[in-house]
Amino acid sequence: MITMMTHCIILNTRRYEMQNRLLTLFGVLFLLSCNWNSTKNNYENFNEVDYFRVQGIVVKKIIGFNYVDKFTKDVEFIYFLDRDKPLSSISKDDPFLHPGDPVVVMLRKKDSTDVFIAHRGIYDEDLLLEYLTKEDSNYFDWLED
Repeated sequence: MITMMTHCIILNTRRYEMQNRLLTLFGVLFLLSCNWNSTKNNYENFNEVDYFRVQGIVVKKIIGFNYVDKFTKDVEFIYFLDRDKPLSSISKDDPFLHPGDPVVVMLRKKDSTDVFIAHRGIYDEDLLLEYLTKEDSNYFDWLED
Protein backbone atom coordinates (compact mmCIF):
# COMPACT_ATOMS: atom_id res chain seq x y z
CA MET A 1 0.00 0.00 0.00
CA ILE A 2 2.79 2.41 0.87
CA THR A 3 4.69 1.56 -2.25
CA MET A 4 1.60 2.21 -4.35
CA MET A 5 1.09 5.64 -2.75
CA THR A 6 4.77 6.44 -3.17
CA HIS A 7 4.59 5.34 -6.78
CA CYS A 8 1.52 7.61 -7.41
CA ILE A 9 3.24 10.56 -5.73
CA ILE A 10 6.37 10.07 -7.83
CA LEU A 11 4.31 9.84 -11.05
CA ASN A 12 2.36 12.99 -10.18
CA THR A 13 5.56 14.84 -9.31
CA ARG A 14 7.18 13.84 -12.60
CA ARG A 15 4.08 14.84 -14.56
CA TYR A 16 4.05 18.20 -12.78
CA GLU A 17 7.76 18.73 -13.55
CA MET A 18 7.19 17.86 -17.22
CA GLN A 19 4.26 20.29 -17.45
CA ASN A 20 6.38 23.05 -15.90
CA ARG A 21 9.20 22.39 -18.37
CA LEU A 22 6.81 22.44 -21.33
CA LEU A 23 5.13 25.64 -20.13
CA THR A 24 8.52 27.29 -19.65
CA LEU A 25 9.65 26.19 -23.11
CA PHE A 26 6.46 27.47 -24.75
CA GLY A 27 6.74 30.73 -22.80
CA VAL A 28 10.31 31.32 -23.97
CA LEU A 29 9.41 30.48 -27.57
CA PHE A 30 6.43 32.84 -27.43
CA LEU A 31 8.52 35.72 -26.07
CA LEU A 32 11.17 35.19 -28.72
CA SER A 33 8.61 35.10 -31.51
CA CYS A 34 6.97 38.31 -30.30
CA ASN A 35 10.21 40.23 -30.66
CA TRP A 36 11.43 38.44 -33.77
CA ASN A 37 9.60 40.61 -36.33
CA SER A 38 9.54 44.02 -34.76
CA THR A 39 7.21 46.59 -36.33
CA LYS A 40 9.76 49.34 -35.85
CA ASN A 41 11.54 50.19 -39.07
CA ASN A 42 15.27 49.67 -39.01
CA TYR A 43 16.80 52.37 -41.18
CA GLU A 44 20.40 51.45 -40.44
CA ASN A 45 20.60 49.05 -43.39
CA PHE A 46 18.16 50.64 -45.82
CA ASN A 47 18.53 50.32 -49.58
CA GLU A 48 19.23 53.81 -50.92
CA VAL A 49 17.78 52.89 -54.32
CA ASP A 50 14.29 52.66 -52.74
CA TYR A 51 14.48 56.20 -51.34
CA PHE A 52 15.10 59.70 -52.56
CA ARG A 53 16.36 62.70 -50.64
CA VAL A 54 14.43 65.87 -49.93
CA GLN A 55 15.24 68.94 -47.88
CA GLY A 56 13.55 69.23 -44.51
CA ILE A 57 13.70 71.36 -41.41
CA VAL A 58 13.05 70.57 -37.74
CA VAL A 59 10.17 72.66 -36.38
CA LYS A 60 9.50 71.29 -32.91
CA LYS A 61 11.10 69.26 -30.13
CA ILE A 62 8.70 67.07 -28.17
CA ILE A 63 10.02 65.96 -24.78
CA GLY A 64 7.99 63.29 -23.05
CA PHE A 65 8.30 60.87 -20.19
CA ASN A 66 7.25 57.29 -19.69
CA TYR A 67 8.38 54.69 -17.19
CA VAL A 68 9.90 52.37 -19.77
CA ASP A 69 12.05 54.75 -21.83
CA LYS A 70 12.31 57.52 -19.19
CA PHE A 71 12.70 60.74 -21.20
CA THR A 72 11.89 60.65 -24.90
CA LYS A 73 13.10 63.42 -27.17
CA ASP A 74 11.14 63.27 -30.40
CA VAL A 75 11.29 65.94 -33.10
CA GLU A 76 8.71 67.09 -35.59
CA PHE A 77 10.03 68.04 -39.00
CA ILE A 78 8.60 69.27 -42.27
CA TYR A 79 9.59 68.28 -45.79
CA PHE A 80 8.47 68.97 -49.36
CA LEU A 81 9.23 72.63 -48.77
CA ASP A 82 8.33 73.52 -52.36
CA ARG A 83 4.64 72.76 -51.75
CA ASP A 84 2.10 75.27 -50.42
CA LYS A 85 1.62 73.13 -47.30
CA PRO A 86 4.73 71.06 -46.51
CA LEU A 87 4.18 67.61 -45.06
CA SER A 88 5.18 66.90 -41.48
CA SER A 89 6.36 63.83 -39.63
CA ILE A 90 7.80 62.89 -36.26
CA SER A 91 11.17 61.26 -35.71
CA LYS A 92 11.39 59.21 -32.53
CA ASP A 93 14.18 59.74 -30.04
CA ASP A 94 16.46 62.26 -31.75
CA PRO A 95 18.02 64.11 -28.80
CA PHE A 96 20.58 66.06 -30.86
CA LEU A 97 18.21 67.86 -33.23
CA HIS A 98 16.65 71.21 -32.37
CA PRO A 99 14.00 73.46 -33.95
CA GLY A 100 15.46 75.30 -36.93
CA ASP A 101 17.98 72.60 -37.82
CA PRO A 102 18.01 71.77 -41.54
CA VAL A 103 17.82 68.02 -42.15
CA VAL A 104 18.06 65.64 -45.08
CA VAL A 105 14.92 63.51 -45.21
CA MET A 106 14.84 60.12 -46.91
CA LEU A 107 11.50 59.43 -48.56
CA ARG A 108 10.48 55.97 -49.81
CA LYS A 109 9.58 56.03 -53.49
CA LYS A 110 6.69 53.55 -53.14
CA ASP A 111 5.20 55.02 -49.94
CA SER A 112 5.52 58.76 -49.35
CA THR A 113 4.50 58.38 -45.69
CA ASP A 114 7.58 56.25 -44.95
CA VAL A 115 10.15 58.93 -44.14
CA PHE A 116 13.05 59.32 -41.77
CA ILE A 117 15.76 61.84 -41.06
CA ALA A 118 19.01 60.67 -42.64
CA HIS A 119 21.19 63.35 -41.05
CA ARG A 120 21.39 66.99 -40.13
CA GLY A 121 22.46 69.14 -43.05
CA ILE A 122 21.52 70.95 -46.21
CA TYR A 123 20.66 68.99 -49.33
CA ASP A 124 19.04 71.74 -51.42
CA GLU A 125 20.23 75.14 -50.23
CA ASP A 126 18.27 77.10 -52.86
CA LEU A 127 14.99 75.44 -51.88
CA LEU A 128 15.66 75.97 -48.19
CA LEU A 129 16.44 79.67 -48.64
CA GLU A 130 13.45 80.15 -50.92
CA TYR A 131 11.13 78.54 -48.36
CA LEU A 132 12.49 80.53 -45.42
CA THR A 133 12.39 83.88 -47.21
CA LYS A 134 9.06 83.68 -49.06
CA GLU A 135 6.36 85.88 -47.60
CA ASP A 136 3.62 83.26 -47.34
CA SER A 137 5.92 80.70 -45.72
CA ASN A 138 4.23 79.02 -42.76
CA TYR A 139 7.55 78.14 -41.11
CA PHE A 140 7.06 80.53 -38.21
CA ASP A 141 3.53 79.20 -37.68
CA TRP A 142 5.06 75.75 -37.17
CA LEU A 143 7.47 77.13 -34.59
CA GLU A 144 4.74 78.92 -32.60
CA ASP A 145 2.62 75.77 -32.08
